[in-house]
Amino acid sequence: MIELLIVVAIIGILATIAVPNFLGFKCKSKTAEAREILKGIYAANLSYYGETEVFTDNFLEFGLDLHVVGANQAVGLYYTYEFTKADFLGFIAEASGVAANLGQFRIGYHGPNSEQNGKITTLVEPCQ
Repeated sequence: MIELLIVVAIIGILATIAVPNFLGFKCKSKTAEAREILKGIYAANLSYYGETEVFTDNFLEFGLDLHVVGANQAVGLYYTYEFTKADFLGFIAEASGVAANLGQFRIGYHGPNSEQNGKITTLVEPCQ
């Protein structure tokens, strides 16, 4: 009986160590959605600009796997996506987590000489 009690105690200790790590990995895997879709939006909008010489804020112009709820707003599994700016000079797209702890990210094109082009900026830290 004592051996069984020791085994249960060891399993309990291992669970208290593993569960917080698992939750952190789970949150980080969800943020991967936002980063990948923002990169897809960036590439699609550059391609669109190559054809039309203007950036778009309309998700219907792209073939991305998103549920479009408005011309400039779309919903993924864990994030909503929105264009906050789009004109002939550049564009900015943002991803906001549907849950409060998923954070908020931004990507954009800010002109031909900007070092910020294509870089994902974290506006609100995820997994806090």
